[in-house]
Amino acid sequence: MRLLISILAVLAMPLIADAQSKQAPAVVEMLQEDFVMSSSDNAVHTVKSRITVNSEDGKEASVFSETTDSYKTLTSFSATISVNGKKIKAKLSDVEKTHASGSLVDDIVSNYYVPEAAYPYTVEYEYTISYRNGVPSFPAFLPVRTYDIPVTSASFSITVPSGTRIMYLATDEPTVTRGGEKDLYVWTYRDIPPLKQEALMPPVLELVPYVRASPEEFSWGKSKGSQRSWLDLGTWNSSLFPADNVPENVRNKITALTDGCKDDASKIRKVYEYLRDNTRYVSIQLGIGGYAPSSPESVCKTGYGDCKALSYFMRTLLKEIGINSHYVTLSTKDRDFAEGYSAMGQMNHAMLCVPVGKDTVWVECTNPSLPLGYRHSGIAGHQVLLVKEDGQSKMVRVPDYPDSLKYSFEQAELTLSPDGSVKASCLCSFRLDDAESYADIRKWEAKKQLSRLTGGFRGSVGDFRLLGVSDNFEAWAGETDYVPQIDISFELSSNMYSKVMGDRLFVPVPIFSRNLSVSRSERVHEMYVTGSSATIDKIIVHIPEGYKVEALPKFNDTSTQFFDISSSVEEDGDVVTITVKTTAKPGRFPKEAYEDYRTVARNFNRIYESNLVLIRKQD
Repeated sequence: MRLLISILAVLAMPLIADAQSKQAPAVVEMLQEDFVMSSSDNAVHTVKSRITVNSEDGKEASVFSETTDSYKTLTSFSATISVNGKKIKAKLSDVEKTHASGSLVDDIVSNYYVPEAAYPYTVEYEYTISYRNGVPSFPAFLPVRTYDIPVTSASFSITVPSGTRIMYLATDEPTVTRGGEKDLYVWTYRDIPPLKQEALMPPVLELVPYVRASPEEFSWGKSKGSQRSWLDLGTWNSSLFPADNVPENVRNKITALTDGCKDDASKIRKVYEYLRDNTRYVSIQLGIGGYAPSSPESVCKTGYGDCKALSYFMRTLLKEIGINSHYVTLSTKDRDFAEGYSAMGQMNHAMLCVPVGKDTVWVECTNPSLPLGYRHSGIAGHQVLLVKEDGQSKMVRVPDYPDSLKYSFEQAELTLSPDGSVKASCLCSFRLDDAESYADIRKWEAKKQLSRLTGGFRGSVGDFRLLGVSDNFEAWAGETDYVPQIDISFELSSNMYSKVMGDRLFVPVPIFSRNLSVSRSERVHEMYVTGSSATIDKIIVHIPEGYKVEALPKFNDTSTQFFDISSSVEEDGDVVTITVKTTAKPGRFPKEAYEDYRTVARNFNRIYESNLVLIRKQD
């Protein structure tokens, strides 16, 4: 069983769990969270819970895990494990702590405790987390935290000083009590059924209860701000901007690099190349530093920065040569921010928006392998907050690419031998999202190149040779319709590819298998398919001397609500050419449509399990 990922994530899980047994692996019998904000700077979050674990599959539901930082601290903790009539106690000193994270510089501490007892056992937790120096948001409440685990009772309350305006996004309206010196908001849930994990399921937050809430006006460290609207949040974000100072030698360097440029597009490229060659990305999550970019002067001195720092650094460099640009914050996970909820915490990335004439260039400053001018998969089609220092911050959307441009092409030319061996010359052409995956292939170790390029090969790979990689990553000249493409050619051989049976060769076509997984269990959720893309496979088979075609593979072209599949098989002398094009269609489909999906998927899989049958010519 896997933990549900962040409350902000939109999920499309790969494989579904087996049908749930009659007895749940664990049950969350009680979860009670109370958040009491005594002032804009101080608060206490108290959590009480009781979980019964019936088997190993439910153990993860009983693990205590909380993150803290310089603004919030785990101040008390107790656990009681009841097993076989005995009680095992744990206290704050038993909680493990680790500072390990994906950031080079941060103040995040992971606190965790793993109960150890024979099944079944019940664990009861009670702990508090104290906030100090600011409450920019309240803790998110997500009572369903693991798949297949029911929740009997759950509640979340927020207490704030009387008159404090809060904003919330929740599956249900709270019970609100006002009066005296406090305002109280309470959400209560009972008998929440287990959440089943399925492929192509809708976003988790459409399926489970949750609460996200924040104060409209907040303080954080020495900063005060408002998140009543996106304009207000942008104004606060811009207040965190550092001074635009850069060393004189850097200013002179940028001026010299761009003096001979004929237009703004070429100037932007020169500055981008300077950024790429002289800085590196390092994540920094230190208190309010998770929102505030470090200074350009600091980036010059250290040679590194996070997405905020590098984006602001490039903004400063462009400003030095008279090109205006806008700092942008966004989520690379979610295409849309929560409607009507303009609170922080929804963004996880920063980049740059550069107006060039009537067009806009979206500049990713943290990944040097991505070409300039490309709206990568983490930003294309996403809403972003344009942070402007003139107080006119606003929400805009990064343009997406049309579906017609989203395809990959793979060609394999096979030279067969009567003993079943094969030599294959392959060409792969990837665009947009698919090209991203191979952007730095030249730097990969040979073993990784082999595994990525021959994954799914329907035979045992023998010799492998990467022939060449070409791309148009440096071709951007300011145009908004620029599309990155990478072409990769390689050769491979296999001593065991075709199946030899007497006078016949059974030749697998296509050579790379593609498989759509389906479940036999009854569908619970509707199907949710995002994005449209096309895959074109072309296989050219050279028939070995002394053989002829006995049976060509037969494919049925189909057009369904899920896919369009078209194919062709052509025989020309001793050459057979097979082409298969598959186009996936995005959409939402009722759970009853899953039976049709099973049929379509099985038919699709049969295409990639088909064989060309050759027979030895008779003298």
